[in-house]
Amino acid sequence: MKLSKNLVRGLFGATVLLTAHMAVALPIELNAAQFASQTAGLAAITEDFESFALGDQSNPLALANGTAIFPGIPRILTADLLFCPNGSACLIDNADVTSPRTFSALAAGTTYWGTDIQQIEFGGGNTLRVTVVGGSGTLTIEATGRDFWGFHDALGISSVSFLNLGDGQGATGNYGFDNVVTTTNSVPTPSTLTLLAAGALWFGRRTRRSSPNPASVTIES
Repeated sequence: MKLSKNLVRGLFGATVLLTAHMAVALPIELNAAQFASQTAGLAAITEDFESFALGDQSNPLALANGTAIFPGIPRILTADLLFCPNGSACLIDNADVTSPRTFSALAAGTTYWGTDIQQIEFGGGNTLRVTVVGGSGTLTIEATGRDFWGFHDALGISSVSFLNLGDGQGATGNYGFDNVVTTTNSVPTPSTLTLLAAGALWFGRRTRRSSPNPASVTIES
């Protein structure tokens, strides 16, 4: 079959653009409003911990939308305004405050992950280091005083880990999770087809301006 040189150049250019996009892409952090807006209308699964018995749990702990792997002893509390973000059931680690707590084994195609969180501080804010592993790369963020963490990766999220750095002025405080939300049916943006079309159009127009009689290239098939 015969393809115009313009089209071949356009496809090559689109490949370059797509490769560049994938090279710099990372999971994206979202605040609570952004998370709610972007997941509106999507099929979501929420683990609110209300179905668990109170007290210590197995480790790893199977959730409605993944697995919680804690370094110590996962424990379910309820109506605890000190640890639980919403004053209802929540998940803490009852034995280890300073090692990573990881949410993993997420369903294939999970593109949004979010949770309410509450930190207990004594004399000063301790920094949480959050690491998100996704199909587009690994994102690491450090912050303190958050009551929500949310993330999006159009290529899928594999795991989210929390580590208390213990750098506050007082003792290292514990922290609890509630309403862990995941969704699995987001439309990737920008899409591969969009990038290919944009690259082909740009390179085609550029070539037409410089070559009034474009040549053809034959590809054997």
